[in-house]
Amino acid sequence: MVKKLSNIKIAREAKNRRFIALDENKISIKGSIAYISSAIDVDNKELLALEASYQRSELSALLFLRSVLRLCKNRPIVLIDRGP
Repeated sequence: MVKKLSNIKIAREAKNRRFIALDENKISIKGSIAYISSAIDVDNKELLALEASYQRSELSALLFLRSVLRLCKNRPIVLIDRGP
């Protein structure tokens, strides 16, 4: 489902959050593989972080998670899917 960017709420300040959903998608751009990572607050549907990169590693995943947790005052439950 594609939404207009004007309807997406973007988190700008740290606050208490119960659940965060993380997702990673693999896309092809002109024959190159790129990875899109996103994090959303499940309760109020705020976009916490969005990142695109041409590499996929444990370090990049940890750095992405760290940037997401900076917008959380507490330690929320992190929901993930199975992944590629």
